[in-house]
Amino acid sequence: MCIVILIFSLNEGLRWGRGTDFNNYYLAYQEISKYKFNTDFEPLFTCLVLLCNYLEFNYQTFVFLLSFILILSASIFLQNHKNCLMYALPLLTFYVFIAENLMRWFLAFSFILISLYYLEKKKYLLYIAISICAICIHYASIIPIVVIGIVFHIKKIILPSSLVALGIFCFLFIIFKPSYMSFIADLIQQVQVANRFSGYQQNAEMWMTGDNLDMGKLSFSHALNCIYTITVGYKIFHQDNKKNNIYIYNLALIGSVLAPALNQIELFMRINILFYLFQFYVIAYCFYEILNKKRKTTWYYKIFTWIILFNFIRMTTISMPFKELPNNLLYIWDSEGKNMINY
Repeated sequence: MCIVILIFSLNEGLRWGRGTDFNNYYLAYQEISKYKFNTDFEPLFTCLVLLCNYLEFNYQTFVFLLSFILILSASIFLQNHKNCLMYALPLLTFYVFIAENLMRWFLAFSFILISLYYLEKKKYLLYIAISICAICIHYASIIPIVVIGIVFHIKKIILPSSLVALGIFCFLFIIFKPSYMSFIADLIQQVQVANRFSGYQQNAEMWMTGDNLDMGKLSFSHALNCIYTITVGYKIFHQDNKKNNIYIYNLALIGSVLAPALNQIELFMRINILFYLFQFYVIAYCFYEILNKKRKTTWYYKIFTWIILFNFIRMTTISMPFKELPNNLLYIWDSEGKNMINY
């Protein structure tokens, strides 16, 4: 576990210039350092930046700290699920690379993961306190917190069968188009919002229809993981009587079934990704049950499991190192003394 934490912290913490957020939050870091609490940022995020300033940490150290907090919080969450830790923590690293471009959102999610550790242990005061911390880092995190709180108390899988879930997934994959959301964009533009969110309102159509980023249908690998979660995951977790496993599967199921649609819409993608990435635990648990415990299951589920495992290996050894754009593989030694990629 320590090796995974170290490798992830170094790889992500030493990155430089990758994505919009790295550069935007450099400017935010400078703004908060100068104006203290007289900015639009949430109070706990502001406090963290000011603490880093007090400790004379530069922005690159701040980036490293966020990466370390993310992988550490996942490790804390998994302390309640040690049986599949050998699979879960490495798999998680694949799912949270998107944190590079959603830095504050995933900092809030780090606190959500820690809160779930205490929720599972029925330490409700600590769960509430840490959830409030997440909200004070990113106000929008109240949405996943409420959804997770509701799903946690559901004692069975939320869809009646894997066929129903797979049917919804396929329907959205084939039929859904981001342009269907343009009517919501029109409504948003007519509502009065706080100045903090005026930029989102002015560009509501781009945010709601996916035009803001190069969003599109799920990649082959992501679609494969969704189908595995829906089918093999349903089979394994349907036979499981551990309450703390059922709610995690339900979150992954929500994220997987809705992914074909919400992955194409920037704002909804940000929320759904926090459910979707619980696939890491579902897939890890299936690996553990099928490959380690040799749970009796059909031959095609076993073959599917090996396909998913080898696909993750393929992504590690081929797709990520050789198919990424050069700017997505920059580290601090590529900075040439610059603080951000265009500065």
